[in-house]
Amino acid sequence: MLGLIVGLAVAAVTVIVADLLRNDEIFDKDMGQQTGNGRISPYERIAGLSCDTEAAFTDADRSRADIAVREMKGLLGENPAERLGSMDAGERLEAAKELHRRLCTAFSLDIGLEMGQSDVGCVGTYCPGRRGLWVDYRYLLSDKAEYIADYLDTIIHEFRHAMQHRFIEDGSYNGVDDDYRKRIAVSMHPSVYVNFDENPELYYNQLCEKDARAYAAMVLQQLKGAESNG
Repeated sequence: MLGLIVGLAVAAVTVIVADLLRNDEIFDKDMGQQTGNGRISPYERIAGLSCDTEAAFTDADRSRADIAVREMKGLLGENPAERLGSMDAGERLEAAKELHRRLCTAFSLDIGLEMGQSDVGCVGTYCPGRRGLWVDYRYLLSDKAEYIADYLDTIIHEFRHAMQHRFIEDGSYNGVDDDYRKRIAVSMHPSVYVNFDENPELYYNQLCEKDARAYAAMVLQQLKGAESNG
């Protein structure tokens, strides 16, 4: 059970409505239209996840990670989880909103922030249709350092998903290799993507999740002063 600071009304930041993942160069309109039931086969779906492809970051990705680390340290010091834990609930929410604004600048993104409660254990998610990052505020407001750390890891992870959507639309965003861009795009396609509840092993190994997980790890390692090996 999360240790919570209670009695707080959480206001959601307005999100910008947008429709992403409509890049015809990446997504073939006939993708998945096979004979029979009109769906891609299980083998093709698994192949599309690119589980054997390693996460790879461009110089622009790394530069933005450096900026993000500087912004996090500038706002919350050398140990953000500890600093947040020393704040009261209102201060944490204000710090979270300011951190979100700074990360939007660091990652050259314009996305909204929403907060709420998940009844399925979800810490956070990126909603491409609304261009909004949703987080369970109870992790931010917990009195346990590990949950606050989970919150920080999650927001970087979800920002990376937003970055993925951005470079799928426009490869010049980070100078990504076209093959890697297409592999990320296919692994995120609704006909291919595997949810955690559907198959946890495939969920963790699909390229878009490996990439987001590795990017968050790189940022947090740099935050701790460790040399990045992303």
